[in-house]
Amino acid sequence: AVQKQRELNVKSAMIQEVHHRVKNNLQIIAAMMRIQARRCETEEARHVLGEAVNRILSMSVIHEFLSQDEHRPINIREVCQRISAQVNQVATGPDQQIEFVVEGPSIRLPAGQATPTAMVVNELLLNALEQLSMAQGELTEAREHVSQTKAQMAELREDTANLKSELAEAKKFQDKLSEALKTAEMELEEKQKLMQTLQSKLESAETSEFWKLLSERTVALDKATAYRHELDKELAKAKSEIDKLKSELSKAKAEATN
Repeated sequence: AVQKQRELNVKSAMIQEVHHRVKNNLQIIAAMMRIQARRCETEEARHVLGEAVNRILSMSVIHEFLSQDEHRPINIREVCQRISAQVNQVATGPDQQIEFVVEGPSIRLPAGQATPTAMVVNELLLNALEQLSMAQGELTEAREHVSQTKAQMAELREDTANLKSELAEAKKFQDKLSEALKTAEMELEEKQKLMQTLQSKLESAETSEFWKLLSERTVALDKATAYRHELDKELAKAKSEIDKLKSELSKAKAEATN
């Protein structure tokens, strides 16, 4: 029995050593892949290698627990804490500050179940970081959009203020123009009234002057007619005298002949 126990202990130690070496080999592979990722020129290649590194390190965590005690079930809570720390160290950038908090009871699973569980936890954390990066990008775009909107709003407020000032100036000019038009209309009405008054006076003056002139000419015409009648009378008398003189002259000639 003692010999069998010694053989079991030796086998257990050998298996633990195998797990320990597998863990070291996986970590070496992960380190080599990190070096290769740094030399990649494209972001897509670096991202793919980074995800592969996280998967390899997740498996190395299981082998690390198995190297300590292969017969003891693995504490999944501790596994999640180790994987979250590795993902935070490898997958996050220097400008990102992310804290993973593992909550829940300490569940223990055998190695056959712990390994896929570790892989699932790793994938979930990577997907969460990817979604977070996308959300941060959208948030950055939203902040830029908000900044642009604020700048546009500031320009709009400035344009509105300038427009209000220009409208106020235009209103003042319109008021002045309205006052000038009213003044011009009043002056025009006064001038029209003055013109009507002058026209009426002129018409009245022309009418009275016409009748006065007509009256004077009528009087003169009457005087001329009367004077003509007198001349006709004088002319008739002169003709009568001439006729008498002719008759007396004829008589005198006749007497002289006899």
